[in-house]
Amino acid sequence: MPADDLDGAVLALQGKLAELCERFPGAAFVADYTGGTKTMSAALVCAALEREDVDLQLVLGTRADLVKVKSGTEQTAAASAVRTRLQRRMAPCLGAWKRYAYAEAAEGLRSICISSGSPDLARLNVARNLSAALARWDAFDHVGALDLLDDYGARTAPVWPTLLPTLRNLTCKDNPRTGKRNPRQEPARLWDLWRNAERRATQGRFDDAVARLYRLIEWTAQWQLDTKRGWKTAHFPAEELPKTVSATAGPDGKIKLGLWHAWRVAAEQLGEPIAGVVTGGAGEELRDLLDLRNRSILAHGFSPVRESDWRRMQKWMSERFLPVLDRLSAEEGLKERPPQLPTELLAIVLEPV
Repeated sequence: MPADDLDGAVLALQGKLAELCERFPGAAFVADYTGGTKTMSAALVCAALEREDVDLQLVLGTRADLVKVKSGTEQTAAASAVRTRLQRRMAPCLGAWKRYAYAEAAEGLRSICISSGSPDLARLNVARNLSAALARWDAFDHVGALDLLDDYGARTAPVWPTLLPTLRNLTCKDNPRTGKRNPRQEPARLWDLWRNAERRATQGRFDDAVARLYRLIEWTAQWQLDTKRGWKTAHFPAEELPKTVSATAGPDGKIKLGLWHAWRVAAEQLGEPIAGVVTGGAGEELRDLLDLRNRSILAHGFSPVRESDWRRMQKWMSERFLPVLDRLSAEEGLKERPPQLPTELLAIVLEPV
């Protein structure tokens, strides 16, 4: 092996350490990286850091320069590598945030064992709880997410200033004294559904993403008809049905409006900006996109949604639908779109406040 082959040296040492630990279970293993070439010392440290059952040490002493210690002053000392080891074990777990795989991150972090007396236990617990909180949020458990995140407001505010305010909008209840609803909650939930769809698309789960967009479009019409007219699409009043919309009562005697009919009623009764979603070219394009969704495997067909299908629907949403949702949200006091959930847990968030 070449003297400066770092990869080769690390692999060789990893194999030897594994062999020795298996041959002598329960023994104390110490890797001293004081001597040897720079490559040898670096390789030994890299290999030892991969194992919790191997301690690191080096020889210290009085130094007049950076070459060697003064003869006769040598003494061994344990090298502190607890935080380095912890960071190396946490890194692949926290890397899952980039894919919005918060549940995967939380599960991996829960499997990491650390001494109860370690000063880094608090850092690990913060990472675990924030990952678990975002996993709940990603699964639409907003109340559960707030229960975990609420304790970390001082840590998260400087880095993610809108995180907790957004979550509080999602979980706010009606005013207990007046009985009035909080008008920001429903538009916040609609925007949360959009962000959730974006995350599913990032993961390559285009069927899931499009299914969420279908629900978002449907829910928006239901929200507007209920808020502005008091009409429920699950039991629509027959006397309010426009002549241009053909919908008949089912066996239970109730008129139930699906997505398209709900939008047609909303367009005729409420006007702009709602009408712009289902009239003219925008409406024709929406019908095509709804047909695409209906043929998907999560609706009534057998074809998976392709990335190109998602891109088409995303473009229509961005150009035609989301500007309308912006205006409707602003009417209820939600002035800005909630941002996407974070993809990185910055080191500053783990530090004590």
